[in-house]
This record gives sequence, structure tokens and C-alpha cells, in this order.
Amino acid sequence: MKRNFSFAVLGLFLIGFSFVLASCGEDSSPQNNISEITKIYYKGGGNGVEGSISVGQREEPYKMDGIHNDLCDFSLVVVQFDEQFEENEIEVNLSINGNLQTLTMYFNPLSNSYMADLGYLIGSNDQINLSYNTYSLDFFNVSDSFSVSYSEAVDIALDNLDMQEYYQDGVFKGECYLKILSEKDSDLEDLFWIFSVVGENGNVKNIVINVENGEILS
Repeated sequence: MKRNFSFAVLGLFLIGFSFVLASCGEDSSPQNNISEITKIYYKGGGNGVEGSISVGQREEPYKMDGIHNDLCDFSLVVVQFDEQFEENEIEVNLSINGNLQTLTMYFNPLSNSYMADLGYLIGSNDQINLSYNTYSLDFFNVSDSFSVSYSEAVDIALDNLDMQEYYQDGVFKGECYLKILSEKDSDLEDLFWIFSVVGENGNVKNIVINVENGEILS
């Protein structure tokens, strides 16, 4: 009886140990250490203003240090005016499917644009309008027209990046980011996926992928 009990305990131990190993192996892959990923991308434009909304998940707290944290939902609204304003923050009217809200946006001098995170996911077919003073722009989901989806972009990046320097004893020591890179924010030809790898050692690699045909640009 004692022998049977011992074998039962040993069996449970081995099952639990195998589960831990499987979990560690899964967590050590780059696919499971993506600290930001854009899945839906809206863009819009009007007279003297243009903007975008990136929708997906990102880590919290957000820090590009090579260490992956738990993810939260985001919808990042970015608006750039031709006119220069003195205010570091502005309040705009944002309408999503007819529901009007006031949104405080903060100026980012690096991109010369105003930004705000809604803190939740907007849908892929939402009707979105933003207005400020005399400016108004409607947003449209352009990511539905991408020939290369976000998941395909991740696969292309990992197939073409040399990741060996980010591994230590077979464990991936870094985090990954997938964002939209925009040149003029006007046509699909000017939109690209950019996949970045940040190692705990500080090493950074980027790869840029055309959303139309999957061509690698860098």
C-alpha cells in the first residue's frame, strides 16, 4: 500500500514538474514576450489636421528595458495640427458610435503631436470623429486593408531576425514590440509594420515590413 502511495505521489510530482517546465519553455519564447502589439489601426484627416488611433495591448508599467510585464488594453489617439498651439494639453471632443466624450490630449514635442490613451479597446468597425475648435476629422480602420496582418508580421520578423544574442542558457532574455510606422500618414504605401526586439543587455534590433506585400525594408 505504501509503495502504491509513493508511486502516486511521484507521479503527481512529475506531472507538476513537467507542467512547470512547459510553462517556463513557453514563457521564454519571443512570441510570449511581446510588450506592445498594435492589432487595429485607424487613420483620419481633415483640413489642417491628421491623426491615427493604434489599438492593441502593451505592458504595464511601460518600460523598454528588455523585461516583459503583464499587458493591458490601449487605444492611443494621436493628432497633429498644421497650426501650432501654445497649450501643452488640450481638450477635444471625441465621438465613438455617437457617444460623445471630452478627451484631454497631451503635447509630445518629439512628434509635434497631441496624444492620449483611451485605456480600453475600441472596435474594428467603430464610427469615430474628433473635433477641436474649427478642426474635425473622421477616423477609418485601414488595418482591415492590410495584406499582412499583425500576426503575420510577427512571424515574418521572427523568421528573418537573428535572435541568438538574446538567449541565455536557452532562455529568451528580452521583449518585443510591434507597432505601425507611418511616413506621411496618407496612403497605405506609407504605412509599415515595425517589429523591435529589446534585450535585457540593452541591444536593440528593428525590422520594417511593408503592410501591402510583406517586403522587408530594413
